[in-house]
Amino acid sequence: MQELFIPHRDLKLCVQTFGNATDPAVVLITGAAGQGILWNQILCKDLAKAGYFVIRFDHRDTGLSSGIDFDLSPYNLKDMAEDILSILDYFHIKKAHYVGMSMGGYIAQFAAIHFPKKVLTLSLLMTTINSLAMRGVRGIHNLPGQDLRVVKQLSEMYQMPRSTLEDRIKTLVSTWELFNGFKAEFSYDEWYPLAEESYRRAKTKSAVRNHRLAVLNSPADRTQMLKTIDLPPTLIIHGAADPIIQVPHAHYGHKQLPQTKLLVIEKMGHLLSSVFISEIEDALLNHFSSSK
Repeated sequence: MQELFIPHRDLKLCVQTFGNATDPAVVLITGAAGQGILWNQILCKDLAKAGYFVIRFDHRDTGLSSGIDFDLSPYNLKDMAEDILSILDYFHIKKAHYVGMSMGGYIAQFAAIHFPKKVLTLSLLMTTINSLAMRGVRGIHNLPGQDLRVVKQLSEMYQMPRSTLEDRIKTLVSTWELFNGFKAEFSYDEWYPLAEESYRRAKTKSAVRNHRLAVLNSPADRTQMLKTIDLPPTLIIHGAADPIIQVPHAHYGHKQLPQTKLLVIEKMGHLLSSVFISEIEDALLNHFSSSK
């Protein structure tokens, strides 16, 4: 793995790469407030072994990337998609396979809409093309919002005092455990070290607020925008047990964009746990190869 810092306007983006830069590129886009390290290293290394140049990175306001004063310099998800263009340009990459999870899936969609020449294929993990329900708006399609059990437990958990670093780490791990859903076993051995590393790497504390505002500054329903473009080959991967963006969103996307492929993984929630990596990896590799 190589780690470097790539300039973009007034930012520096922390980027980690796996594999040979002359191979076809795969850019992995994480969710809101998530650092690049949340992309499982086994997945990154296996994709590189399969002949791909894998790029994972810290969004602005996360990890080792630059922080933003949002009040002075507000941004949206299209701006975050432009961050990726600077990364690709740095490596002289004309096109890449875009893989986005959760909010990263929103960003990947905006890349396909606004920068289609850069997107070779699109893979949308645990995300949606219509996030109005995430804002409490049911709309005509009656898509669900977050599982109310998780909403209640998160609210109660974040009302508790977190005075020490250990408290904050435990709260983050407990958050991920809720994201994991109620079907699959949650591995503390896997996620506790990632929570520790996330806090060690974090330069700012603004990611949650700023990414929420970036989402609110962006169109929530992207259905018609995606229908009006020449959509790249698109794969939708979703967990049947996802409590944050529930699985009807995947079926909605597949129905509205009938040229897409759909993989629903039983027991998977809103978390990229290692137990599901093999199935996701196989699906991604088959999808990438279909574009050749």
